[in-house]
Formats: sequence, C-alpha cells, structure tokens
Amino acid sequence: MAIETKSRSSTAEALLLELRRAVDQCHAFNEALAARLGLNLTDLRCSLLVAREGPLTAGQLAATMGLTTGAITGVLDRLERAGFVKRTRDPADRRQVLVASLPAKTAAFDATLTPFLRAAESWSARFPDEVLDAFTRYLQGFGELMQEQAARLRAEAGTAREAADDVVSFPMVDVPAGRLEIRSGASNVRICGAPELEGLFRGGFQGRRPKVEARRGAVRMEYTRFSLFDLRRLASRLELNASIPWAIALEGGVSKLDADLREVRLESLEIRGGLSHGTLHLGRPSGTVHLRLTGGTHRLLIRRPADVPVGLRVSGGANRLTLDWMHFGAVSGRSRVESPAYVGATDRYDVEVTGGASGLTIEAG
Repeated sequence: MAIETKSRSSTAEALLLELRRAVDQCHAFNEALAARLGLNLTDLRCSLLVAREGPLTAGQLAATMGLTTGAITGVLDRLERAGFVKRTRDPADRRQVLVASLPAKTAAFDATLTPFLRAAESWSARFPDEVLDAFTRYLQGFGELMQEQAARLRAEAGTAREAADDVVSFPMVDVPAGRLEIRSGASNVRICGAPELEGLFRGGFQGRRPKVEARRGAVRMEYTRFSLFDLRRLASRLELNASIPWAIALEGGVSKLDADLREVRLESLEIRGGLSHGTLHLGRPSGTVHLRLTGGTHRLLIRRPADVPVGLRVSGGANRLTLDWMHFGAVSGRSRVESPAYVGATDRYDVEVTGGASGLTIEAG
C-alpha cells in the first residue's frame, strides 16, 4: 500500500496558513497584554520597541512604527504619564530627545510575561535542536520577506495625479544650500547631481506625476493618490544643482532607488519608513556626513571613494551587513564598526541603522 505524501506546494501552503493563524493569535495575545498593563495596542508596541531597541529618538520611533510625528508625540505623552518611558536630552546632540524605558516598568513587563515564557520554553522542549534551528532560519528569512513586502506596499501607496513624461523645474534661488524631500513614498526613483543645470532642480516623471513644490531651496515631492495599474509605469528622475550642498530626506517607503550622488555635495541623507532595493553612489564628503536609515531597509548598496573612511552604528533588528571586508549575520542590540582610518579623519561618512535593515552593503568603488 502506497503512502500518500503531500506535495511541496501544499506543505508550503499549510505552513503559511498556520503562520497567518499564529500572527492572529499573537495579535490577540498583545491585545490581552496591553489590557493587562493598562495600555492600548499602539502604546504597547511603542513601549516594547523602546525596551528592546532603546534609547531611541521620537523620529526613529515614528518611522519604525509608521506613525506621524504628531501621533508619536501623543503616544509618548501617554507612556510618560503612565511611567513606562522617560524623555531626556541626547548628551551628544542637545537638539535630540531620547526615549528610554524605566526599570520599574521593565520589571513589570518581565513579571507579566514570565508565565508565557515558561510555557513557550516547555513547548519548544518537545522538538529536537535541529528542528528548532531550521525553523529559526525559516522565520528569519520570512521576517525579511515581510519587511521587503511592507516597504513595497508603502511605496505603492503613494502615487499622484495623472501626467505622462512630465517635467518640473525650478529656477535657481539665492540660497546657500538645497534640500530634497520625498514625503509619501515613491517607486523607480533616480537622483543625480547635475553640474550643468542652471536651475535649482529638474524632475522628469512618467505615469502619474507627484505634487512638487519648492520654497527657499527646499524641494518637496509628494504622491497623493495611488492607482495599482500605474505602478509599473511610474518613474522619476530628479536632478539637483551641483553648485550647492544638499540634504536629502526620503520618507514613507521607496522602492527601487538609484541615487548617483558623486557630483552632489551631500550634507546629510535620511531614509525613513521603508526602502526596498536601492543603490547609493557617494562622492567625497566635506566633514562628517551622516546617513540615517530607520525601519524597513532591504537590499541597499552604498558605494563611496576607496580612501573615504566609514563608521557604521547598528541598533537592533539588522542582518546581513557588510562593511568592506567585515561581514555580519544577525545583529541585535547595539554595535559599532569603523574603517581603520575613521577615528581622526576630517572627511568621512557616519552611517546609523536603526531597526529593520537587511542586506546592507557598504563598499569602496
């Protein structure tokens, strides 16, 4: 008598179904935990994130959780009143406010979760180590997949009014520096410096054109409406006047970013809220140039001149990181690595990764 076996596809489908059910049960457990601690679900997520990854700035929390700055302020106000977190000034930068957990509430979390952790340990003891190791690897990869898809969805959520092969440009203004902001997600974005450009900025768009405005040297690009049928046709090429320095801030999810900034005098670059598949070509920095990656960064390659040193700081939730010849698998907690000539260098790049980064490579080239 032949023994009927499941096909690989049906086995994978069954596993995905059980994962969805487990996620639903995790959500129900978190709701019960929040109620037990006197919090709502968003406040609980924020408090757990600070306890696991903190101290963090309010901006980092907002980006990681997908909240606006106004919403995260309300969350932190409630958590601070309830004694779960405390806001203090960053001693390294007095302009920044850091959010940290309070030990008493951390102990309360631990006490509440102890029965669950004991039960989970007892359940795991039923399986041999090789099964647990394989499932751990599966979950790590599945988490990366979910992170990539979340970044894609955020990017897809931000397209705008109809226009095909449209060009927007702004004249050069009397400003010492420029700023480029993408506020609500984008797909197929190319950014480059343009030494020959007479104006401040020129943008070419295919598919639906975003809302683009400029004021006092700040160029703001925002998609306000999304059509699924336009996704593959969306593309933008953004050219920056290379005669002035630029700060770049990308928010809300970017999918397929190609930024050739070798001709740009970069002051800072910040990516918040999700990046899926990107390449950054950097030129020679002037002073210490900060690159900040917060939440949902998947498959990003950063290239800089071979003799320019780099410092890389990682805070939680990152894996598959490479800095030149140094390679790291899963990284938790806080860690710091630097190029040999970083300390004492005048011109250098400082890269900070906070939560949710996978497949990040920094190399000379």
